[in-house]
Amino acid sequence: MNSIKLKSRAKVNLSIDVLGKRQDGYHLVEMIMQTIDLYDLIEIKEKEENQITIKSASEEIPLDCNNLVYKAADLIKKTFNLTKGVEIYIQKNTCSSRNGRWKFKCSSYTCRFKQTLEFKFK
Repeated sequence: MNSIKLKSRAKVNLSIDVLGKRQDGYHLVEMIMQTIDLYDLIEIKEKEENQITIKSASEEIPLDCNNLVYKAADLIKKTFNLTKGVEIYIQKNTCSSRNGRWKFKCSSYTCRFKQTLEFKFK
């Protein structure tokens, strides 16, 4: 079975300007962002069955077609007419603002980010 492991790096928005709203409800934005040393891990495994499966130990991540990773995999399968499926495991290591618990959880990531900055800019 073929597989690949990827790092999905966290970012810090240094500047963000909302320019308007698109027809699909998303905002048009201009931003300056910087990746940082925190990341989620994503493992993608090929499967014979023609389906997309998302797995994660995190309760923050939707495991169905509402997941952006699922949507990207589905688009790739349709665009390139792929008949095999994929199993995608997401190891969430960074914080997310998707639910009410994020501020408490993000505090540990903020501390790690602060320590990283202090180390790199001493």
